[in-house]
Amino acid sequence: MYGRTLHRLKENGDRLELAAGLGALGSLLQTDKYTEFGVSYDPWSSLQFGTRKWRDPKRDEVFSGMFYVLLTRSLELVDQQEVEQFSLPPDRARLLVYSPLPESLFVTDPRFSRQSGYVLYCLDVYEPEQR
Repeated sequence: MYGRTLHRLKENGDRLELAAGLGALGSLLQTDKYTEFGVSYDPWSSLQFGTRKWRDPKRDEVFSGMFYVLLTRSLELVDQQEVEQFSLPPDRARLLVYSPLPESLFVTDPRFSRQSGYVLYCLDVYEPEQR
């Protein structure tokens, strides 16, 4: 993220390079669809032949849908007006890495035998100082 815009990066050897712009935060973050507990999700949203049928999303689809919710929470934005006004300071870019939850963050209680999830790492990257 730079300023008010999200960009996708790609790995090229030991470097990260700009791949594509995803868009401005205002068009990507929709706080009216977020609740305190996640994303408003309508399990009946899949219509087939005019009948309402339960839609069972895939696990990765659910985790993918949580990225913007987690990003909004990490930026501490609570409504759309704050989203529209937010901008990172011009002296930095924020590297966002959304990846599978590492085993080191699993709950150690035996009642949680199967665990999966994602974590959003946020790292501010500054332009090197002139020497």
